[in-house]
Amino acid sequence: MPGLVVALVLFPCLSCDDGRKPPFNGYVTRSANFEYHNETPEALCPTLMPLLERHLASFESLTGLNLTPPSFRYYRFSNFPELGRFGCPSDCTRDDVVYAVARFDSHELFHVYAFRASGVTTSIGLLEEGLATAFACSPVRSNGDYHPGDWRNFVNVAEKLADLSDPDIADQYAAAGAFVAFLYYTFGWDKLALLYRSLRRGDDATALEGAVLSVYGADMDTLWQDSRTFPNKRICITDWTCWSSPVVLNEETRQECDGELHRSIELSEPSSVALFATHPVMLWQDCLAEPGPIFVLGQNSFPSVTWVSLAAGSFNLTRTSGSESINPRVYPASFSLELTSQIPGSFLASSCEAAQAIPLDPQVETRILFPSTASLSGWVRVDGPAAAVFSVVSDQLQTDIPNYPGGALHGDTSFCDSCSTDANCQAISSQVSLAFSGGGVLRLTNVYAVSFPEMGFPNAGFHISPM
Repeated sequence: MPGLVVALVLFPCLSCDDGRKPPFNGYVTRSANFEYHNETPEALCPTLMPLLERHLASFESLTGLNLTPPSFRYYRFSNFPELGRFGCPSDCTRDDVVYAVARFDSHELFHVYAFRASGVTTSIGLLEEGLATAFACSPVRSNGDYHPGDWRNFVNVAEKLADLSDPDIADQYAAAGAFVAFLYYTFGWDKLALLYRSLRRGDDATALEGAVLSVYGADMDTLWQDSRTFPNKRICITDWTCWSSPVVLNEETRQECDGELHRSIELSEPSSVALFATHPVMLWQDCLAEPGPIFVLGQNSFPSVTWVSLAAGSFNLTRTSGSESINPRVYPASFSLELTSQIPGSFLASSCEAAQAIPLDPQVETRILFPSTASLSGWVRVDGPAAAVFSVVSDQLQTDIPNYPGGALHGDTSFCDSCSTDANCQAISSQVSLAFSGGGVLRLTNVYAVSFPEMGFPNAGFHISPM
């Protein structure tokens, strides 16, 4: 199954700033290492300049380099037609200058760092775009589940981006980024930089094979295969995307000026947590590691509260765009996230009496999600205001699988108004919603929770909506 892909395609800058004067002076803001030109007089995002400095520092820390002045220049255009008239169909670079509509384009920024670090305007496409993709984690597939085929077919992926009808473009970027990440984590920056400098855009597969053999003493086919299979493989170099500070209970979190969250949930013991979100969010354990996020929370354009049970550990939160992308370059200004509740242990109890109450929000949908699990059984207590009326449906909770390996699986999901022996219990399905007042208990018996968050699909569970 395909993984997630960043929705906005990144273009190589084939004609930007080809000896011409700067596109505009605009409204200029300076920091130690950046000169930021805004075409319009709008106020800058408050932490934009410090974030640019931190972004550069992350690259310097990863490479051991000190990218000395002059300042990097960033020209932010007001719209894509204006950028197109300058010669770039989308955000792009020329040497150490970024031309963009995005206020903070991490992928393009890593291009200009690579130029300053190597002195090479362009490298072979697989490395040039692979390096920017790897360090920015954009664009990538969330679980690295791409099928790029023979690497020889896209050694110059940058030029191939001119053909947007090519369905393999996103796969090629993702594969190039994962390959560069593998080289970096396995052999270090110095060898990667040497390989990068030894090739140019337009070089062919034979040139790449020769350079790889010279630098690494191994053939390209072997390294390519290793990049897909080595233990604990990462899909990209996650230092920038995954740096974070812990969310605080009942404190609203908004995206940073680069469009990401840079937030995590830190748990010293197994706990169940509730997150209010206005747009979808991915929750990762060991951020961006294979096989992908363990939960996809929320839904596009509809605020909701999502409950999940987690082990002790650190869990990163990253933005998504619908169910399509990690690190999209356009974000809703209204995005908001809040950790609203936390209880010890799992909300799924082995008995009705032991189940802890999950509060229901009378204003927005509450989602109770599960990881992919076979033979899921237990009780979940839900508690809303006595006068409130809710509807509940199940999603991807399969109760009848006749061809299940090892024998047919037959189960049940139901809602009971109490834990008493004479409780009124009614079946819950994905087809018809069940209405109830106040609260009750959700019962699962031998259920298969079918969840594919690593593919970008929301987890299995119950959706409870106010009526």
